[in-house]
Amino acid sequence: MPTYPPTRSVQLAGYPDVWVTRPGSTVNVHVDSQNASFRASLVRLDGGISAGRPVTSLVREAGAHQGLRQQTSTGSYVLVPRAADALRSRNFTIRASLWPTLPGNGSAQTVLSRADENASIALRLDCLGRLELVFSTPEASLRLRCDHRLAAKRWYHVEASLDGDQREARLYYEPAHNSATRESVRRTFDVPLDRPGDQAPLMIGALRQRDVFEGKIEAPQVWREVVHGHPGRGELVAAWDFAVRPESTYVHDSGLAGLHGRTVNGPTRLVTGHAWSGTEVDPRHAPGTYAAVHFHSDDLEDASWQPTFGVDLPDYLASGVYAVELASADDQRWIPFTVAPRRPTSRVAVILPTYTYLAYANFRITDRAAELAAQLRGLDEPELFPEERYILEHPELGLSMYDTHLDGSPTCYSSRLRPVMEMSPLYRYSSSGAPRHLSADLELLGWLRRRGQSPDVLTDECLHTAGARLLEQYQVVITGSHPEYCTASMRDALSRYVARGGRLMYLGGNGFYWVTSTSSERAHVIEVRRGQAGTRTGDSPAGEVHHSLTGEPGGLWRHRGHPPESLVGVGFAGLGYGSGAGYRQLPHARVSRFSYALDGVPQDAVIGDFGPTGGAVDDEFDHVPIDRPAPAETVVIATSKGNHRSGYYRCIDDVRQLAPDVMQSDDVGADLALTDWQGGGITFATGSIGWTNCLSHENDANTVSTVTENVLRAFLRRGAPDRT
Repeated sequence: MPTYPPTRSVQLAGYPDVWVTRPGSTVNVHVDSQNASFRASLVRLDGGISAGRPVTSLVREAGAHQGLRQQTSTGSYVLVPRAADALRSRNFTIRASLWPTLPGNGSAQTVLSRADENASIALRLDCLGRLELVFSTPEASLRLRCDHRLAAKRWYHVEASLDGDQREARLYYEPAHNSATRESVRRTFDVPLDRPGDQAPLMIGALRQRDVFEGKIEAPQVWREVVHGHPGRGELVAAWDFAVRPESTYVHDSGLAGLHGRTVNGPTRLVTGHAWSGTEVDPRHAPGTYAAVHFHSDDLEDASWQPTFGVDLPDYLASGVYAVELASADDQRWIPFTVAPRRPTSRVAVILPTYTYLAYANFRITDRAAELAAQLRGLDEPELFPEERYILEHPELGLSMYDTHLDGSPTCYSSRLRPVMEMSPLYRYSSSGAPRHLSADLELLGWLRRRGQSPDVLTDECLHTAGARLLEQYQVVITGSHPEYCTASMRDALSRYVARGGRLMYLGGNGFYWVTSTSSERAHVIEVRRGQAGTRTGDSPAGEVHHSLTGEPGGLWRHRGHPPESLVGVGFAGLGYGSGAGYRQLPHARVSRFSYALDGVPQDAVIGDFGPTGGAVDDEFDHVPIDRPAPAETVVIATSKGNHRSGYYRCIDDVRQLAPDVMQSDDVGADLALTDWQGGGITFATGSIGWTNCLSHENDANTVSTVTENVLRAFLRRGAPDRT
């Protein structure tokens, strides 16, 4: 397997408190520095990469700052900050249902605890996966433990009780669906057991923010008596119902004390509980069967780094992508964010696909993927770029939606409140060796400025929040290179814009593919549940396809009746790396109503047969589907089909049955297409992630640049969209 040297080149890391803001605001920056000091400045990111550096212009200096090492705590749990009535009585009982995923993984895993500096009580699994109840003080501990290890991915009902009158502790469990293997143990004690004080918090799924539970917990309860074998006895102090408000961090207690809590670090909510049978798969119809929470030791919603300094943005700042540039003796890094206008200042808007940035945030390149990429790119050995190596060395920075948790479950959430290493303007993707995500979209912004355009720069968050009214004053709207992740609000806004006569330039590939959600309470988080279809890295567990943030079904937009081609004329076709290809012009293109797109392009020219990967069609790409309904007014002016070598494959979405060569064939490729829509709107689709990386080839004197400028200028000549 490949080995990589430590990433000593990365000495600075950080993140802003916002990804999009307005002129005149303050951006707080959280920085981890391995150097004693560093300097900061505010710069505008004016384009892509030139001579190994991002193209920038200085706005203002932001001072010298002392280096600080930041600490990150991963692992999700429920925090109940005021829990004075819990586990303080002379007699008590704890009850819960458990579905452990990694019992016996060598670490203790907490079900429920209460602790301060003087004492702790914890119901947990020990490092071998055995249920135990532990009372601890700095001087001593009392431990009651079952003999047998709990099995992975089975539901258990567990109970622990303390009888202070009889000086006896009891521990009990039974499988939820097979009581034959139940176990009960008792132990007496001779000395009083110290308890945590009134101010000690209670935690579900952790002890002192560590020893995090791996798996699901459902319906934890605390009683003020020993209730086992005594029906109707005791007071129910606390009973946490995880089915209440799963879109939030709020955790509801329906017990007498009202000990409401909140989730920390984003455990997965709206997951199946012990009573789920598969009869109902919509949580809205059977909320009681979705009353569990799935905790992970590698969850991270907020890195909670200390703010290092704030940067005041001038009131006059034009819309664009800016960054706080950090420079130390050993490193230089950029912390980007977008400045959106207070009101439209241009006829053209660019929407950066920030939800896609977030879905891929801190994507961990596996050894197998690195080896395959090296083979496709013709490299002697795998190559990981500094940001990718740093991600592997720092698992505490959290997972992408393409990674799985330690227990194998899918990652459903991604948060921007942490360093996202792919947000570097110098980032290159090891599978292609080319810029991707923000760095690829900076190529587009730089090209627009060089062509005399000063677009307003918006983000997915802007579009999701403001909806259709955000776009109505723009004559042309341009997407980034990879708008794969799209909320219902975003899709509706774009659809309305085109239906009212808007001009949409989709300059990317694999767009508008996955159902994505967010919420006003947790706007820094997106959620994706992939279901069991589409080109994906894993499946959602059975019954867990609905989003906790909105309640809507996840998966592909195609399966919600909104395939990408119903918005932009093309849909996901395939992917490949190593040797990009260009588009072959089709004979009818020059006599079609969209012939203006080819003005200045020689008739025999292959469009985009150049660039950092050898061609404009690379990475993920789209076509006009032949086996699904496509808009009647779509005209394909060029295609890369038949131009690709090995290493480019059809997406799994279009495969009905397995057969020889079904994944790789001559008809795999991208279509360059324009579509007339009812209502007067027009869309232009390049159908490839690789398109924007080719714009600057030969100082913009190339066919990709020519076609893009032809379409943009034609769209700008055709008047503003209807706002009625």
